[in-house]
Amino acid sequence: MDLVYIWIEDYRNIKNQGFNFGSEFIYSTKVKDGIIEINRIANEKFIPNFFKSKDNSGFENITAIVGENASGKTNFMDALRKILSNDSEINSSYLSVYTFKKDNEIKTYILNNTDLEVKEDFSQSEQPGGLFSEVIFYSPSVDFSI
Repeated sequence: MDLVYIWIEDYRNIKNQGFNFGSEFIYSTKVKDGIIEINRIANEKFIPNFFKSKDNSGFENITAIVGENASGKTNFMDALRKILSNDSEINSSYLSVYTFKKDNEIKTYILNNTDLEVKEDFSQSEQPGGLFSEVIFYSPSVDFSI
């Protein structure tokens, strides 16, 4: 299962912000009148199996988190760790979009942890098993809060 998009309402310095992780599609959100609308468009620059070798080993996707000092990279990684491990201490509304393969078909699942009604422009499947797992978090800076 792949995490392809997260929208975070309000976590530290992250306010009403979406983050794309998938490469095949580009996701975006709009919030208005108690509704969060999720849009998905095909990424015209997507190259299938770009990170795979001839024997089909390798990665499906790679994401880098880059930015200036104090731009919120560590805050985002902390929020991501809490979202992926279903940690109730996140104290923010969020929405996450996952894709997974079932019967050679790519399925999409939306986890809505907001009070907003979700409208999407693509079909959604039932929640897959094993959505949450243990998460290993690494930061090159010393973090005494762990």
